[in-house]
Amino acid sequence: MKLLVALVIISMSFGCMSSHGKRFSTTVPEVYLSEIKRLNDSIESGSKQGINIADIHLQLALLHSSYKNPRMDYNRALIEIEKYVAMEPKGADDYEIQNLLTLLKTIKKGRSRGRESRLVSENEELNLKVDKLTGEIKELNETIDKLKQLDVELEKKRKSFK
Repeated sequence: MKLLVALVIISMSFGCMSSHGKRFSTTVPEVYLSEIKRLNDSIESGSKQGINIADIHLQLALLHSSYKNPRMDYNRALIEIEKYVAMEPKGADDYEIQNLLTLLKTIKKGRSRGRESRLVSENEELNLKVDKLTGEIKELNETIDKLKQLDVELEKKRKSFK
């Protein structure tokens, strides 16, 4: 019951849906982690108490993507905003929600491309190293063969002097 009252007070203090950006503007960085944990806990217990879970997902998305959050997590924010859109069709038409959703998807796509291009260049570098090392191994094997031949020739000469 206390949780329900607290959530109602918090949701009233956050204002209407048009003030998404103002919701956590006064939250200090140290509070983000505990607020995220509290909201995740309320998702688990909230469905039993009739709390609007969609709004909690929106709040989580905003917390995870906030520039003040010391552990910003755009992937998690994207997951939360997608859950919100799935649960709240009216909110899905909101300009700010669509803007945030598009930005988070773009960030994720950009990170994937950046990671992919970095891996491709790293792979090319490693292939060059493999080629170089393969060449060195070939040279060393040829040197070993020559040394074996010299050893055989030296052994023959040593036997011929005895």
